[in-house]
Amino acid sequence: MRKRNIFIIAVIVILIPVVAFAWWLLSPLFLSTTVDEEFPFAANAEVPANMTMAEVETVMETMAKMDQEPMAEPMPLPMRSDTQVIPSEAVLTEASPEMREAIEEAMAGDTSAMDQILLEAANAGPPPEPVALASGSFRDADSFHRGSGTATIYLLPDGSHLLRLEDFEVTNGPDLRVLLAEPGDPMSRDELQTGGYTHLAKLKGNIGNQNYEIPSDINLDEQNSVIIYCMPFHVIFSVAPLEKSG
Repeated sequence: MRKRNIFIIAVIVILIPVVAFAWWLLSPLFLSTTVDEEFPFAANAEVPANMTMAEVETVMETMAKMDQEPMAEPMPLPMRSDTQVIPSEAVLTEASPEMREAIEEAMAGDTSAMDQILLEAANAGPPPEPVALASGSFRDADSFHRGSGTATIYLLPDGSHLLRLEDFEVTNGPDLRVLLAEPGDPMSRDELQTGGYTHLAKLKGNIGNQNYEIPSDINLDEQNSVIIYCMPFHVIFSVAPLEKSG
């Protein structure tokens, strides 16, 4: 009886990691993760000299939220609603004294200081628009690994670059990654690795609109496709060949 109990315990100990690995491997085939990120609020905004991009982003988010809320009768004392946008401590810490005061006044119901900052930004001239540098549509890698939607690389007004996935959907899998690749339309792992690629980020979700920052040291002239790649098994799930704008 004792030997049998030891055998059962040993089997359980062995099965636990096997079952855990099997779940990690197979569960993405039955589960989907949806992401729906907006294009950055501040992408079209010109950054005033006394503000940072993070501050502009907070202003735009706060004002957008206020515009969506219904008008209410004035109260004797300022009150905060549970749905009010609260800037993060990091943003408030890094903000200039004028910016902190404007945010605090807007949160208390007085948007005059915030309006003044936005007016100064508007008077500086029309804001530059994000520029689409390259774009392409995702295709299926094979009959099982399918992908659709568009991938677009943008140059933002602050000089940074952003990869935007829109109307995106791909077959889910374990540890999917977003790659920028030199081959224009790789069909296999060998072709991808021979041509060269840059790991951008872990895929946020297999469905939905998503933003990915592109590091400044990446040479975009050498990137000709966006790849959704299963890193553990080195399998291409979907490819978006990029066509350069202009």
